[in-house]
Amino acid sequence: MGTIQRLERLQKTFKCVWATACDDKAIDNLVDILGVGSNWPRLQWKQSVLQPGRTWKLADINDFVDNRPCAWIDDELFDDAYDWATQRQAPTLLIAADPLRGLNDTHVTRLEHWATALSL
Repeated sequence: MGTIQRLERLQKTFKCVWATACDDKAIDNLVDILGVGSNWPRLQWKQSVLQPGRTWKLADINDFVDNRPCAWIDDELFDDAYDWATQRQAPTLLIAADPLRGLNDTHVTRLEHWATALSL
C-alpha cells in the first residue's frame, strides 16, 4: 500500500490536519502530488520556537487539540512531546515516523486500532 492509500484510510477515521513546517505553496504541491488532503485544515504556527532537543510544534499542537483526543504523526518528536502525551487527560497517541520513509502500514494499523479502542 502506498502513501496515498494510507492517507485515504486515515481520513475515514480521523479529522486530519496539515501540521507541517512547509508553507502553503509546498502543501498545495504535496496535495497535488498525493491527490488527498486538499480539504484538511492547516495548522498555523503562532508560538513555536526551535530549540535543540525540544519538539518545536508542541505548544501550537497543544492549543489546537485542546482537550480532544489526539493522534500525532511526526518525524521530530522528543521527550517533551512524550511527557505531554502521558500527562494529557484526553487520549493521545504519538507516532514517530522515519523522515526518509514516512507513514507506513504498521503506523496506519496502529492508528486505526487506537481509534477503534476509543469507541468502546
